[in-house]
Amino acid sequence: MAETESDPVPTPASAGAESEPSLIQALSHELRQARERKQMSVAHAAESLRISADHLTLFESGAFEFAELDPFQRGYIRNYAEMLEVDLTPYETFFPKVTEVGATLQAVDLEEEHARPLISVGLLKAVITLMILALAGLLVWMNL
Repeated sequence: MAETESDPVPTPASAGAESEPSLIQALSHELRQARERKQMSVAHAAESLRISADHLTLFESGAFEFAELDPFQRGYIRNYAEMLEVDLTPYETFFPKVTEVGATLQAVDLEEEHARPLISVGLLKAVITLMILALAGLLVWMNL
């Protein structure tokens, strides 16, 4: 869908002093234009990113608010913009601040612990030997 001169879409520079909705429209327009320049369908882009085409349609429609995006959706926008080579720097101030959560990584030994059997192999051999002798003795006694 081509934009006409009578339908101006705000750019990040012109929307700088404007509200979040103008920036959302600018971002949506920029994402759609970048995808169309690459001659890529929404379905193909969604398949490449391994996300639902509904997400990309939402991002290109501008029917969202930055503050209402969950962390996955923010990641989807970033991945989509990266794939389309769209710079998100002008829009980053409108993304909700995320508290960094971190932990130090530590190496873990992955030695296999061998489960100890309930009875030892020697005891098992002794029990089987006694059972065989008892069975043999029973057979001899029954034949007398």
